[in-house]
Amino acid sequence: MTERMLIGPKLEPVPVQMCDVCELCGREREVARRAGRSLEVRSLNGVIAGHPHGREARE
Repeated sequence: MTERMLIGPKLEPVPVQMCDVCELCGREREVARRAGRSLEVRSLNGVIAGHPHGREARE
């Protein structure tokens, strides 16, 4: 399973490199943060944290 690291003052999930979904969400999260859309930032954090890296092999 891919290990997730947390960053920043509020400890946010780090997008997995080379994953189109994670990288897109990470970019969108930064745009939302700069625009002051905290609900969207939280939502994108949830998508990144819940993305099923490593789960496919266990099923």
